[in-house]
Amino acid sequence: MADKQSLLRMARGEIEKRVDLEVSRVIDNITDPRTDPTAKRSVTVKIEFRGTLDRDIISVSAQAAAKLAPVGAAQTMLQLTTDENGELVFREMSAQIAGQTSLTDDDEPEPMELRLLEL
Repeated sequence: MADKQSLLRMARGEIEKRVDLEVSRVIDNITDPRTDPTAKRSVTVKIEFRGTLDRDIISVSAQAAAKLAPVGAAQTMLQLTTDENGELVFREMSAQIAGQTSLTDDDEPEPMELRLLEL
């Protein structure tokens, strides 16, 4: 009698590879510092079977899908001010005080200025 094999090894191992790929995505998501490491993740494997009218052949379809934790939101702070013409301008805030010289080599780029579009 031949050794029994796992259902996941069907399709020349392709089902097993897809499950392993999704598990790998879960591990990458857990180790991503932008995600909550304690959030639940899951891998869902869906295997569908369909027989023929003669019941002598079974068609098998398999999918694997990972549900991951979302990447945390990118955040910033804007300072509301006016420009030399008195128009409202939003300036992205930085840790560096405007106009102050940095004592380290970590010079931040100039803060971005944003203007509201005229409707």
